[in-house]
Amino acid sequence: MIPFAVRTAFYNLLNVTGVTSQLSTAYGVTAIFWEQAPQVSDPSSDAGFPYVTCLQVSDPGFSTKDAVGTSALIQVDVWSRLQTGECEAVAQACFTALDRADIVATLPGFVRLDCEGMAFSRDPDGITRRALMTFRLVALP
Repeated sequence: MIPFAVRTAFYNLLNVTGVTSQLSTAYGVTAIFWEQAPQVSDPSSDAGFPYVTCLQVSDPGFSTKDAVGTSALIQVDVWSRLQTGECEAVAQACFTALDRADIVATLPGFVRLDCEGMAFSRDPDGITRRALMTFRLVALP
């Protein structure tokens, strides 16, 4: 698994109007980040929301009886403060952009990208909402 290539592929798949038009403009760049978002000038402000973070959480093997392959689990989080509906809408846009995307064109050798789960929660601060999605990226030789 090539981490830089995976990060680039996920960013490119998410950097589409259906997703980006719903994200914060407070960062001066598209609000899709790997691991964590940078600090905004006023962290108590809601201006930095919504945004998306991605993280490669594991790199387990993936083999069939005929081939030895690899896979990666990528966690995609949507962070929102406006309302539950905003978090759900951005999560749906991310799901649409990623689930079963044509990953072969973006990452040669990789054959599938599937959503394995999606969950919504409210952070302990009582105002931040989070959608946690897990995607499996599979490569077979």
